[in-house]
Amino acid sequence: MCGIIGYTGKDQALQIVMRGLAALEYRGYDSCGLSAFSSDGDEITVIKKAGRLKVLSEALSTVQLNTRCAIGHTRWATHGAVTEENAHPHRVGKTVIVHNGIIENYKQIESELQCSFQGSTDTERACALIDRYYEQTHDGKQAIINACSQIEGSYAFLIMFEDEKDTIYATSRACPLIVGHGENGSCAISDISACRLDTYCRLNDGESARLTPDGISVYASDGHELKGRLLPTDVKTELPSKNGYPHFMLKEINEIPTVLRKTVDANTKDGLPFFKSIPDSVLKDMKRLTVIGCGTAYHAGLCAVHTARELSGIDGAAYIASEYRYSRPTVKKGDVVVFISQSGETADTLACIRMCRSLGAYTLGIINVPYSTASFECDGVIYTHAGFEIAVASTKAYVCQLAALYLLIFKASLLQNALSEKKVSEYTKILKNDVPENAYIDEEKRKTVYNIAKKHKDSENMFYIGRGIDSILCSEASLKLKEVSYIHSEAYPAGELKHGAISLITPDVSVFVIATDKKLIGKTENNMQEVSSRGGRLILLGDSEMKSCDIIPCNSLQGIFSPFAASPLFQLYAYYTALLRGCDPDMPRNLAKSVTVE
Repeated sequence: MCGIIGYTGKDQALQIVMRGLAALEYRGYDSCGLSAFSSDGDEITVIKKAGRLKVLSEALSTVQLNTRCAIGHTRWATHGAVTEENAHPHRVGKTVIVHNGIIENYKQIESELQCSFQGSTDTERACALIDRYYEQTHDGKQAIINACSQIEGSYAFLIMFEDEKDTIYATSRACPLIVGHGENGSCAISDISACRLDTYCRLNDGESARLTPDGISVYASDGHELKGRLLPTDVKTELPSKNGYPHFMLKEINEIPTVLRKTVDANTKDGLPFFKSIPDSVLKDMKRLTVIGCGTAYHAGLCAVHTARELSGIDGAAYIASEYRYSRPTVKKGDVVVFISQSGETADTLACIRMCRSLGAYTLGIINVPYSTASFECDGVIYTHAGFEIAVASTKAYVCQLAALYLLIFKASLLQNALSEKKVSEYTKILKNDVPENAYIDEEKRKTVYNIAKKHKDSENMFYIGRGIDSILCSEASLKLKEVSYIHSEAYPAGELKHGAISLITPDVSVFVIATDKKLIGKTENNMQEVSSRGGRLILLGDSEMKSCDIIPCNSLQGIFSPFAASPLFQLYAYYTALLRGCDPDMPRNLAKSVTVE
């Protein structure tokens, strides 16, 4: 889940690499570092630090590095503690490397090399292996081919050899890596948005590239050159900006109404759902809605399956990708499987895409990032238009995923004659107009949410309970709270609480109730009374006449559309709770935005 970038060209490499690392820091922020050729190209300097990018920036301000070639890294730790020794880049002999991924046979490599190491990372062992072959061949490309034939696991490597001035090698397997031209030179990056590129190429598994200031050569796994791989790109690079907000998470919650409209507008035509890359026949023949994702994306899938069943009787199931990939597959030829990923690079989800395609299923991606791996590997794609989401806890991307899923359900229901065109048009209009309006949080609600968060911030244990679609929302609301505030939290169907978990309700436990479904509010209030009689402290997102709870009023959207009004409010509650507890809501401990390793 680390971010890597390399640049060699005519411009100041440190500026480009540091700017790229700032855009990639969401991928990991335990430690960071860079290596650069000196101005005369005679030697490579390595500077790395434990901590966030600002620590590296401060270290760079004390040295003079005028360079045209550099590679950089921002880390999410897998092997080895968060220390300066374990930070990337790693250097062994004449070889310097940065890495995203996991080397599974690093212990075997270590035992075969029988040399000493400074740190405990798998990457340093891979670096030593490459350097061993470089000593033998004096050829960077061949050394990498020889070493990678022995490496098991996933990797995106950027490599510099001290004997090859202003040259960067790139190679990957099961990890995203892009090479391209831009900014008067050659770049290699793990995310296309981190560097300005005019042309680009995604490296396929086993491929490698040699980057020089004059150009890029791409090679197959056997070393023969592949011509014509660089293609034009229209991705516009933007440095992350808070635009005056104290945190990206708050900014992104406030952007929800705008990005919802963009997502609906981009996937409708003449007032009805429209997907350019998905043939109508695919959705018309879809007998079952199967959705696969991780974390928040999985929760969006649960909501979609519930909505499809309630709206038009289409049955289905949502699965966690990391479990599904190792289970006995239930899909068969002709089935439609929907994969949800904000980044389009989620390792477990990508593995499921490949598995389902191999079984003959039609794979449909709901993705926020163009040019991502999933966007290339899925048969069809629905793009959400959330824009860059920098905060680790997903907010605006989640509601855009819901909007895309709803449009998909509307379209399938229309094609299968489960809903009339008039009804689908009505639902689409609600999604375009009423939903964004009701997702807006006014100042009065902000104050209410803040004051309730302040009252409950010291609860170290919380439950989220609800019924129907609200029960599904509880899973996502609970995840948001634990992600950013570090409060232990569990989500339960409200009626299930008394089948065991109610034994944990004490006066120091807060219970957050989501109750947007008016048909079920009476039943939910009974469960609230059960909590209250045992001393639990109640928060209600919804509307109730109960006096013994703190109420966050929810806007008037009902039924299948209620998640769009409720989600921004429980996201804001998590944000304020994190803030009041002194936590960083944008970069929570131990987490990263894009999970590109298993």
